Amino acid sequence: MSVALKLGIATSPQLDTRPTSADWETPAGPVEPTHTARTFAPSFTYRGYGDPHWLGQTCHLVGAANSDERTIVLACGCQASVPWWTLEPHR
Repeated sequence: MSVALKLGIATSPQLDTRPTSADWETPAGPVEPTHTARTFAPSFTYRGYGDPHWLGQTCHLVGAANSDERTIVLACGCQASVPWWTLEPHR
């Protein structure tokens, strides 16, 4: 059985000199946030026929658009005005 001697090799980090952006990802939605972060559990689960990725997401009620619709913020960050009957109380 042979024993190999491991030698430490001196290395120096190579700096990345490619141009970079200070804002690497443009935020979606409005520039100024319209709602603040929530520290409590969501009140509802969406059960309507809107965008397919909304189905089953939890959401927060943020206002009433009119007597039949409610304005919500979904867990994904989408905001929508939906009929009140599409919101199921979250357990």
